[in-house]
Amino acid sequence: LDNGLIKLGVTPQGALNVPGGLVDKLGYTPYVGLRYMFPDGSESESTSYGCTCEGWGAGADGEKVFFNTAVGSSPAGSYLHNFYSTPVSAISDVTFASGKLKVTHNFHPSPDTDNLYEITVTLENTSGAPINELRYRRNMDWDIY
Repeated sequence: LDNGLIKLGVTPQGALNVPGGLVDKLGYTPYVGLRYMFPDGSESESTSYGCTCEGWGAGADGEKVFFNTAVGSSPAGSYLHNFYSTPVSAISDVTFASGKLKVTHNFHPSPDTDNLYEITVTLENTSGAPINELRYRRNMDWDIY
């Protein structure tokens, strides 16, 4: 995804750091996580140097899912997912296999400035029963040069 200034590499499960980009300005990585795009066409990466350790996890009453390019993800049978994208935005829906919780990540350019992308995260109780313990966490391993 990119808005001409900022580029994101988004996995179908809503984590960052996907292979297949141009080698960045410093010549270190072809992974795309979060990049700044310079007017000369070069790019500077900020999350995939050394470790592609960006990801997220969610839990509801002891059931959990997690996604991280470097350290692994939840087993495929523990969740269902949908992924929709355009050249500038993406939506990832991950639903617990039990149907208890749906986590949606909506990646889109900020309406306030071209220098930012927003990730709107929605946690939806899809079970109809109360959830007593709910957790969400997103982590980044920043490597900005």
